Amino acid sequence: MRLSSILIATAVIALSSSTCAQKPEVLLVDPFPNLSFIQPVELMDAGDGTNILYVAEQAGRILSFENDEKTNSSTVFLDIRAQVATGGEMGLLGLEFDPD
Repeated sequence: MRLSSILIATAVIALSSSTCAQKPEVLLVDPFPNLSFIQPVELMDAGDGTNILYVAEQAGRILSFENDEKTNSSTVFLDIRAQVATGGEMGLLGLEFDPD
């Protein structure tokens, strides 16, 4: 599955200048067309100014990659698939970075 189809779709909303009563037009854009992920559940920036993004996959893997639409590869940041039970609402369901 493509990350953009599940997790992060950039929505561009174009509202008519004459009235806001119209339904907005939404355009979905694949921000990383060269990358794909398996059951992504979260996308995060560590907040450390490195311009690196992290994707958590439900099976227990976290991948990192540069926040650039031309990026064509990711790096395994953490792999705990052997310790994670998956299926339904089980598995690695998120990640968080220490603010410091």
